[in-house]
Amino acid sequence: MPIGLRIWRLALRPFAWFALCLLAVAAPSGPAPAQSAGIVVAQPGGAAARTLSSAEIEALPALRIRTATPWSEASDFDGPSLTEVLKLAGVLPAGSGGTVVLGAADDYTVRIALADIERLKPILAYRQNGQPLSLRTRGPYWLIFPFDDTPAIQNDLWYYRAIWQITRIALNP
Repeated sequence: MPIGLRIWRLALRPFAWFALCLLAVAAPSGPAPAQSAGIVVAQPGGAAARTLSSAEIEALPALRIRTATPWSEASDFDGPSLTEVLKLAGVLPAGSGGTVVLGAADDYTVRIALADIERLKPILAYRQNGQPLSLRTRGPYWLIFPFDDTPAIQNDLWYYRAIWQITRIALNP
């Protein structure tokens, strides 16, 4: 093999490896795999946890809250009321006692008095402006309060309670 051709092949080798590496890490062209959108609900009294499927949650009557958040401009958020989700899970006690603990995929948690949930009526949003929420868009579930309709909760204390990527719910008496 002539020396010029050998040098040319050696010079192209790093570029070929680079091109192969780019192909290996390129985004897949097919549809994204379905993500698990269930929520694990801790049952009172130490009973085994129950998982609410996305189908069960989306079968509940959807409400709409139009509001802005510190992370989004005014948008239409759709999903069931958190109260209805708690009823479906079988953890909503009679009366207004207790605290609801919601946990996210990144282990962030918030605690909200059940009385505040009944008063403010937040929703477990699974759509924003008609589009399903994904992990990249703070989904599959994002607790949305009516911030624009309730000036008293337009502060960091309440904004930090608007937890997203919800994966767990528990009720503390």
